[in-house]
Amino acid sequence: MGTGPYPARFKLVFGAWTIDSPELATAAHAAQEAQIDIVARCQAAGDLPAGDPIRLAALLRALAHGAADLAAAGHLAADGKATPTPPT
Repeated sequence: MGTGPYPARFKLVFGAWTIDSPELATAAHAAQEAQIDIVARCQAAGDLPAGDPIRLAALLRALAHGAADLAAAGHLAADGKATPTPPT
């Protein structure tokens, strides 16, 4: 598993911005608000635990970031660094 054919998208989403872009800031804010809305709707449906949807959305973003970062580093590949080798 890797970051797919678009590793630059991962860097755009999770990396530091090197330019001051109102368009990127607006898009990032809209995406964050959309994710919070999805989390709140899932909480209302009982599909996610109750609590602060902003905090839960942040935790889900952190989970996604960690998974993508591990995949990019090769840790999640079938024969990757995280594949345990049983003792002999």
